[in-house]
Formats: sequence, structure tokens, C-alpha cells
Amino acid sequence: MSTPIEGQIMNSVSEETLEDQVPYRQAVGSLMYLMTATRSDLAYALSIVSTNLDSPTQADRMAVKRVYRYLKGTINYGLLFQKNCKEKELRVFSDSDFAGDPITRHSRTGIVSVYLGAAISWLSQTALRYIVFNRSRVCCYQ
Repeated sequence: MSTPIEGQIMNSVSEETLEDQVPYRQAVGSLMYLMTATRSDLAYALSIVSTNLDSPTQADRMAVKRVYRYLKGTINYGLLFQKNCKEKELRVFSDSDFAGDPITRHSRTGIVSVYLGAAISWLSQTALRYIVFNRSRVCCYQ
């Protein structure tokens, strides 16, 4: 498994929700704990699977299982801080899509901060606000 989640995510609005939602929530919570401490590569996948914690479907369960299979194949991945790193500057990277969610048409943004060759903070979230800059005005949409 080369990625923790499929490239094209389709929200399953019409699917029936799982009868017992507790194991799904526990699985996502465990992955979130791991992501916040050492596995920034899980941020996007977890931001997707955590959107349906209140009504997970079978497709959501399969997405979480895929993340666990990805972890099994990448067990030796983690953060490595190099003591003698020549780059002692903070570097911040960001990326976003435009209306990437096929149902809500919300965009998603991601940010990674790197220091001494390793990520020190990361974020992947749905952008609910849009700011449009024009020569004559600034507009903010929600």
C-alpha cells in the first residue's frame, strides 16, 4: 500500500450507517494520536475519515482499514531530527485544492512546517472561508 487513502474520495451520502459506531471512532482516535505525535503523512487521510464520525458507513470503515494497512507497510517511517543539519531555518510549505470535495465543493488546504530536516507541525483541513483579492476590493465568502 503506497498511500494511506485513495486519490479520489467519494462521500457516500446514500449508504447505510454502521450499526456499532464505537469501534470506528476508536480506530480513528488511535490513528489521530499517532498522527499528532509522529506520522504527519496521515494528516490528509485522517481529515477525510474523521468527517463522518457521527455516521460512518461501510466505505468509511474500509478507508480506515486502508490507513491501518498502509501503517503496517510503513512501520519504520517516522520523524528524524538531525543534530548536525546544515539547514537551521524554519521552512513552511502549503498547498490547497479548489472545490475538491465532490459533494460540498469545499476546498482543502494543507500546511507543513519543517525545522532541522523534519516536520514539526502539520495541518490538513477543509477551507470554509474564501478570500478573493481584487484591485479595488477584498471579498470574504463563507
